[in-house]
Amino acid sequence: MKLLLSGVVAALSVFLAHTSVFALQYTFTPRVSIRESYTDNVNLAETNKEDDFIMDATAGGTFSALGRTGGMNLSFDPGYRWYAKGTELDTWRLPVTLDIWSQISRKTRLEFFNRFLRDDDPEGAEAVVSEEDGQVKAPGDTSVRRGRRPYYTNYATARINHEFGRDDSSFGQFLYSLRREEEQGGNENDHYALSGGFIYWFGPRWGTTVNSNYTIAKFENSPNYHDIAGIFQVMRRITGHFQLFGRYGYAYRDNDEDVSDYVVHAPSAGFSYELAKDSRASLGIGYFLQEFKDSDIDPEEGCFFNGDLFKRWDYQRWSASLRGLAGLDRNDFGNERLGFEWSAGIFGDASYKFTSTFSGNVTGSYRYSDIINDVREDSRISVGAGLGWVPTTWMALNLDYTFNRLISTSAKEYEENRILLRLTLQPERSWRF
Repeated sequence: MKLLLSGVVAALSVFLAHTSVFALQYTFTPRVSIRESYTDNVNLAETNKEDDFIMDATAGGTFSALGRTGGMNLSFDPGYRWYAKGTELDTWRLPVTLDIWSQISRKTRLEFFNRFLRDDDPEGAEAVVSEEDGQVKAPGDTSVRRGRRPYYTNYATARINHEFGRDDSSFGQFLYSLRREEEQGGNENDHYALSGGFIYWFGPRWGTTVNSNYTIAKFENSPNYHDIAGIFQVMRRITGHFQLFGRYGYAYRDNDEDVSDYVVHAPSAGFSYELAKDSRASLGIGYFLQEFKDSDIDPEEGCFFNGDLFKRWDYQRWSASLRGLAGLDRNDFGNERLGFEWSAGIFGDASYKFTSTFSGNVTGSYRYSDIINDVREDSRISVGAGLGWVPTTWMALNLDYTFNRLISTSAKEYEENRILLRLTLQPERSWRF
């Protein structure tokens, strides 16, 4: 935690050093929310499901400081949760998000992001995704969680980006995350990662991308490890928006204690297409080989594809977004430590304004994961729909329904239906200072 606080202080110091305090515009948007929800499977159990009514009351807001070359957003919504049946589960919830950025020179940008969450909802740890470009700023927990034990997580990154050519850039990033349980057990961990890389075009047609990453992972209830990973990519530009690529991925895992180390080789090839900031697509197909060191464990190998898809539509009365991700990675820092994984997911939402005060929305997502070193495949499905009514400029009412389902070859499966009614009070305009 001292490391986290030091990072926040350092980020604020750089931000204030390059942005005049008196030139900043300060705003605060307060909000109060009361939410009543019903779930027919409060513990996400496979059998013997229990239902409950849950009430949440929150009071928070968003504080912003915006300047010509930098800015800061701090959002916090502390609240308390009451259970109608499981009264012994009553607890408090706290999500806090801090986002700081500073354009320290014309071509150099410094960013700091921090996401803290204390919760007891098994489905509460969702990813933080930028609405503007669909980039994941903090990953969610895609592993399976049962029960309502309180836990807290923190995910922080400090990143510097530098442009040294029209299409050439480099970056360096430090990441620190932690996960803690307020009762014994669970996958408590600390995750440190240092990464860097660059994009460089040799000419108008040929370029390369290099990314590298060094990770230290510490766990309370399982062996620690450190690993190095990297991607080397060669690109061939066909048009201004379309290019082909060949990619080689490498990872080396050094496990502590009596656990086999391994090496992963993952070549692939594909294409990418980027029309604008809110529209991109890339797809690659490859083959991976995982070899274990000093062990008689048979190697793992197989085909895979990696991808990144994002598209946003904004029109007068409706808007929609579509996002997709696929690739090889480790999944070690959620509620479960799952290890080497191939996953693919697609996420979409759409909203429509029937009138100036009445609207509707639909959401849907599907995620498939193959745990490569275990006989386990998971599929997560979530669909929902809702209605929104704004009777005044400072009041909003929302009624939403969500269906969640887990299909798994080894984990206990579940289905859940949720209904949520929420009242939010928030001024039409932010308060300025």
